[in-house]
Amino acid sequence: MKRLFVVGLGPGGRDGMTLEAKKALEQSEVICGYTAYADLIRGDYPEKEYLVSGMTKEVERCHMALLAAQDGKTTAMICSGDAGVYGMAGLVLSLAEKYPETEVVIVAGVTAALSGAARLGAPLMNDFAVISLSDLLTPKDVIEKRLRAAAAGDFSICLYNPSSKKRADYLSWACRIVSEYYAPDTPCGWVRMIGRQDEEKKTCTLQELTKEQVDMFTTVFIGSSRTSFQNGLLVTKRGYEKRVAVNRAGGKEKLRILLFGGTTEGRELAQRLLTLPVIFKVSVATPYGEELLQDLPQATILAGRMDRTQMEREMEKGYDLVIDATHPYAAEVSENIRQAAQQEQIRLLRVCRRASKVGSDCYWVQDAKEAAGLLQTLSGNVLLTTGSKELAAFEGVEKERLYVRVLPSKEALDLCEKAQIPHSHILALQGPFTTALNIALMEQYHIGILVTKDGGKKGGFLEKQEAARLQKAALVVIGRPTQEEGYSVEEAWNLVLESLYAKGGAGGYAQVEDNAASGRAKLSTAVEQELCVYDTKGGAVE
Repeated sequence: MKRLFVVGLGPGGRDGMTLEAKKALEQSEVICGYTAYADLIRGDYPEKEYLVSGMTKEVERCHMALLAAQDGKTTAMICSGDAGVYGMAGLVLSLAEKYPETEVVIVAGVTAALSGAARLGAPLMNDFAVISLSDLLTPKDVIEKRLRAAAAGDFSICLYNPSSKKRADYLSWACRIVSEYYAPDTPCGWVRMIGRQDEEKKTCTLQELTKEQVDMFTTVFIGSSRTSFQNGLLVTKRGYEKRVAVNRAGGKEKLRILLFGGTTEGRELAQRLLTLPVIFKVSVATPYGEELLQDLPQATILAGRMDRTQMEREMEKGYDLVIDATHPYAAEVSENIRQAAQQEQIRLLRVCRRASKVGSDCYWVQDAKEAAGLLQTLSGNVLLTTGSKELAAFEGVEKERLYVRVLPSKEALDLCEKAQIPHSHILALQGPFTTALNIALMEQYHIGILVTKDGGKKGGFLEKQEAARLQKAALVVIGRPTQEEGYSVEEAWNLVLESLYAKGGAGGYAQVEDNAASGRAKLSTAVEQELCVYDTKGGAVE
């Protein structure tokens, strides 16, 4: 019988071969394969006839091997690793139909996922996915779908062909995708030239892996939520340890939080979350909001506006808690967050600012359009502090009267240009603004009317209110767009701690930051019921 063995050599050299592979090579008269792989075994089988070719000549090699076998020579088509894993087995079997007299025998080998994993410890102890980053035969968008599916499923991931001269940035690209699902400190590692004389290996975190430089001879491993560092090695727990899932730091399964920020409250909560054993991401709408979170790890920030569909897609990644700490006037955003969280059945905490207590010495209006109409009946220069997005509503106000204070961002300045605000009337400044600074600006530009939203204490409303009083200027206040129920920052923080301890179970997280422990001590079920209801006309109704 004419016979063609398709042999996986394992990681390289005789020591990594299976006994079946060695037996097949010993029986073969002809060895066919990629030049570099043939060179690995020439010294062990010098008497054999070799048929070799270079990269991208796979079809040619298969025909060469099948023809040799058809001529009556027992032949071995060799591959690295296992012939059935990114090897030649599938192609040989597809072409073998044209050589019906030749028997094709697939010989198992040790693929790089297994040999590399053994060098790094036991990263593949639980379910895992193997993905090649080579786009030579698989489109890049398909590779991305597979990466996202594996990450969403919390698999340990093994990456083949992670980089090349033409794909130098593919590993960092893949890491950025996985970072949307996994924490920055997820244990990872890589092994290069497995089983060969110049073998190298390294362990690192996912954040560090993004910056690693590797090549086609490297196999990369990314741990799952069950993977931890144990004595410098990667170990993925299978569940034997009382069947308790372990996180990336070796404790109980971590709480996953999605925080919508862009406000003072959002930044405060983000800084606090850094002190806890949780996985969290902060969503901000603008590059300016991202800039204000520069102390956070980059992988923690989601920059860019999201609609409801995008929010749902993000929440599908497996969050336990969603916190809405967006601006009190971002009513549409808050409604989208609420609906998305409800759709994904995730607990939502809305962080609200207390409305300000304002007397009768000001003008209350419902929205920017009503404020613009009121300005037509008042005289004097106007300091508009309602933000760049509201400028279109003030189109009818004389431009020579209007001075606008906006954030020093390109987006804000572009909106000023669109509204045809004179450059000399644009005050691009970043807060916080003291009463003295507000007064200085009002004196500089002879302001007789100050228009503001009720941003509350943390939004600088009190300083604007006092400046208007001292300057004897009219104060126009745009009321809150909706009446909301929600929590203060401190109440939301305590509820996060409650969720954290519930996730950890009894006895979990024995040592957490002091502020976390003290917050939990204060917590009672009554906190969850202490909602603040905000009236758009000022004051909080308890």
